[in-house]
Amino acid sequence: MSFDNFYQNYRKKNDNMIQYTKIMIKEKNISMKEKQVLELANILGYHIEKKTIYGVNNGYHFSLNLLSNKKIPTYQVSILVNKVMTLDNIKTIRKELQSVVSMNEEHNAFLLQALINFPKENENKKDFFIEFMNTLTKALQKENINDYNRCLFCNDDKEKEEKEWVVIRKLYVLSHQSCAEEELKTTKEKSNRLKMSLLGGIIGAFIGFIPAFLALIFADYFIGVLYALSPICAYLGYTLGKAPLKWYTTLCVAISSFLATIVATICFLAILANTNGESLIGYIRNPNNQCYTIVLQSILFDIIGIFISWGFITRTKNH
Repeated sequence: MSFDNFYQNYRKKNDNMIQYTKIMIKEKNISMKEKQVLELANILGYHIEKKTIYGVNNGYHFSLNLLSNKKIPTYQVSILVNKVMTLDNIKTIRKELQSVVSMNEEHNAFLLQALINFPKENENKKDFFIEFMNTLTKALQKENINDYNRCLFCNDDKEKEEKEWVVIRKLYVLSHQSCAEEELKTTKEKSNRLKMSLLGGIIGAFIGFIPAFLALIFADYFIGVLYALSPICAYLGYTLGKAPLKWYTTLCVAISSFLATIVATICFLAILANTNGESLIGYIRNPNNQCYTIVLQSILFDIIGIFISWGFITRTKNH
């Protein structure tokens, strides 16, 4: 049973989250990271939903999430507030907490985030977290910055609907039910568009290689400039998925076109080796065949195509 399915089934039967975490910790089919989060929620005495620990501290609603891209277990505290903290105050908090602290816009609110590394000893974690949150919330109180108490998504345009605190996209937010449902739907659509764009980029890269491949087969000639078409077609394939053009678009184009270039070059060398009655490895090892020159030319023109695609990407408003 998956983490989320078990969570939903248990919540229907029992709202005692401390008891829930104890049961989940004993489950053998959840990952070590999931167990870490559950154990921490149990130690701190807060609720957990979809791997996000959440609660209220000194009047501020917060969420606590384990970052997946860190070798050392690192958590991120997130608090949505009504206005921006001054840069001097942020610098002061960084020094006091010895932590990375940032503040960014999030829909109609401002999102304060801070990284936290808990001590290894379980008995020290709760006191450590209380002290950490006290420092963070006192800094907010110092500037009269309050919890964001409007609907995060519509800013209370829907006055007649009731609001409730919910966990959405790893944040503990105040929202109308209809706004929350719409946000989740939008997030899912964005995820689907990104998947289609990534797939389109890969397919486009291989389609862009077809002219170069045809030249290899029918003309038995290497036309390097045709290799530049692969990343350009990868870019066009990515745009068909309608995902936003971000920094990772260039990465997608580069990786997919590079894979296409490698496959194309191997195919070309395999054709030449077969024509000469040699094995592919033997043909490549023969210095007279100048295989390395062909590979370098292929990569060079691929890079040129990547730069052309990058030019298209950087000229868009969404980049």
